[in-house]
Amino acid sequence: MKGVRTASVLATIGLGVVTGLSTASPAAAATTARSDACNSVVCGSGTFTWASNTRLSGGSMSVKRTCGTGSGGSVIQIQVFESGNGLVSGPEHPNNSACGTLKRFPASGSTSWTSSGGNICWWRVVVAATPQFNHITNGNQQVNPNHPAGC
Repeated sequence: MKGVRTASVLATIGLGVVTGLSTASPAAAATTARSDACNSVVCGSGTFTWASNTRLSGGSMSVKRTCGTGSGGSVIQIQVFESGNGLVSGPEHPNNSACGTLKRFPASGSTSWTSSGGNICWWRVVVAATPQFNHITNGNQQVNPNHPAGC
């Protein structure tokens, strides 16, 4: 897998205004990347393919709550940093199944993300325990392998 893989947990991201956006498609073949987010209570992952600088495709995510960590479920979502909008979060996907049960989103097929504001600079998954929405963990960032303008 080509591209930069940065394993970091970010609480706050402070980036300035960006200009000179490009929406050109990658010249190289599509690159698939995976983001993992785990802690002692919840574990999840997501896999998406860079279809272009503004679109992720072929995606899926899964999440589960570890047994013996109390009652409740888990939730996963994708976060995308767009050069024109900053950090944007996708919908939360809950797993209220029994502990230790992995739930996939979507249940079959795949999902995608299309930027509404410039190039996609990076993406990651985020997991949390429910119903309190605690034990929040950011997954490793998957940086756009093309390093487009504005990123």
